[in-house]
Amino acid sequence: MKLFSGLAAVALAATTIAQPLLVPANAATPAQAAFSAGDWLAGEVPVALAAGDFTYYPGQLIDAGLALQATNHADDAGDVSDDLAPLLVSTDEYDYGYAKATEYDFDTHANLGVAKYANATAKAAAFTERIGRDASTEYADIDLVAQLEELTNDTTGRMADVSTFGNYANTIGQGFAVEALAAAGSSETAAATEALLAQQCPAGFFPLGVDGTCPATETSPDVTALVVTSLVESGLTTAEVTTAIADAAVWLESIQLADGSFPGGAAGANTNGTGLAGWALGAAGRTQSAAKAGSWVRGLQVSDAGACATLAPTGAIAYNAADLAAGRTAGIASKRSTWRIAASQAAPALNWAPAASAPLGISTPATASDAGTVTATVTGLAAGEYGCVTLGTTARSIKGTGGVVTTDFQLPAGAGAYVFAVTTLTGSQTSTTTVPAPTTPTTTPTATPTTPPATAPAPLRGSVTGVRLVGPVGFQRAGRPVALEVLGARPGARYLLRGPGVSDDTLVVAADGTLSRTVTLPEATTTASYVLFGADGQVADDTRVLGRTSLKVSALNADGPRTRVLVRRLAPGEKVRLVVAGETLARGRANDAGRFVARIELPDGQDKVRLRAVGQFPALRSGATTIAP
Repeated sequence: MKLFSGLAAVALAATTIAQPLLVPANAATPAQAAFSAGDWLAGEVPVALAAGDFTYYPGQLIDAGLALQATNHADDAGDVSDDLAPLLVSTDEYDYGYAKATEYDFDTHANLGVAKYANATAKAAAFTERIGRDASTEYADIDLVAQLEELTNDTTGRMADVSTFGNYANTIGQGFAVEALAAAGSSETAAATEALLAQQCPAGFFPLGVDGTCPATETSPDVTALVVTSLVESGLTTAEVTTAIADAAVWLESIQLADGSFPGGAAGANTNGTGLAGWALGAAGRTQSAAKAGSWVRGLQVSDAGACATLAPTGAIAYNAADLAAGRTAGIASKRSTWRIAASQAAPALNWAPAASAPLGISTPATASDAGTVTATVTGLAAGEYGCVTLGTTARSIKGTGGVVTTDFQLPAGAGAYVFAVTTLTGSQTSTTTVPAPTTPTTTPTATPTTPPATAPAPLRGSVTGVRLVGPVGFQRAGRPVALEVLGARPGARYLLRGPGVSDDTLVVAADGTLSRTVTLPEATTTASYVLFGADGQVADDTRVLGRTSLKVSALNADGPRTRVLVRRLAPGEKVRLVVAGETLARGRANDAGRFVARIELPDGQDKVRLRAVGQFPALRSGATTIAP
């Protein structure tokens, strides 16, 4: 088996009138968008680990860790470092060492010796230092700084692989090397930096190759963006480094498109390249250009609130508009890896997406004609942010521009007060338009034959006054069918039900006043929101769903004869048990941070004890570690 250098994993990262308030309605901020993306990504990492998605691509795991650190998820970034540890070096259990591996011949299977990969070593070291840990001592099986220094030529400063299959070191890796060496205080920082800056082309961009050749034209931002971010993170402030960053930033701005995105080659503009470029520009202090990129990325982030909720998970970032549209209608299961990579590379750019210029608000005319057209004017949506405007059961998703957004509605026939609402992930506002009742002229009554009154037609929708939508209580297992019940409705009343797995179903209350609908819950951990629409409003119910994840179990320290154990990646309030050889040693519930701590007494007379943490649904949620008592 041939194990390739770290190039593959690194290259993946490179190519790749306010009305009464319903709930607090604050203007969206960059921090909220970035944090929401980080939240989604933090939940994805353990799922991907459990599925083996990072087994061959540890570089993607590092990309996720870098994004988590940049979106204020430091604890989750630390978890990534822990998860990375067993993937860095080949062992008897794991053949695919990311930074250091045993190589074999494809045909003869002969052992070709131990290889050391420069790009991977540099990227892992830079990540470890960026999250505030020591790359020299963080991992028991490898000193990343020492290996990086070994792979960096003392004279030229250029990195190179030690491998029977050639040298795949590139400019992205060299950038990570400069960052890592500088953070570690290495004496080889100066030479490595000089080698990196020598790769910069006169136009200001950095090419991927290190052969000194500059392409006649370059339109991809990825390599240059990654190098700029590493140079900024290195903390180096020499005139040469400062000039290199400035020149690269100017070049990035020169290829930025009018809508804020960046060219993406044959694939077209996408969040991978635009996200990396926006991140780099923001880090380099080019905040206006970074804001344009961040707004474009936010337009591809899922923020579908209220009645406009879709099958795409909140906070996730699509690769492009086509993926966003598909994810909203069918979910993201078939392209989950693509969404994960997009979030890893684009989430940090949201830190520079501009905030909304005003609080959230919606205004409509005070009065309108019967069945007339009403224009709803929405303020307080940030550029790229989505809002949901509703009138009864009609829901319309609108995209913010940073200014005023309008949308037209056709009123139904009949006098009355019509309530419009705008809802975002941060709040909701309403506005009411009244259609006056028609005036009846006074006339002299005349005798007419007495006839029975005609039967009034049944209303299209029943009233939700006094009606409740009730789902199952407590955590529910992902993917299982559950019953939703409608209570307090009149026999024969009709309603519309919307939610995950339900496509605007029309429900009719039975003659005995009962109404029940079975739905299949989503497959992932989430809060499944179901909304019942009536003629005069809506009622809703949320069901907490727990999907598959690998729990993280750590032995913190000994407390006399007892050992303190930490379990992470739980849902807040989730039940958890600690089990050894089938015996439950502790049980409880996770705190608001999704963590559980217990002190347990381990069995005597054993060199090692296998401790297992079991969540609310053991078949879906568990994890284990080995402890030496």
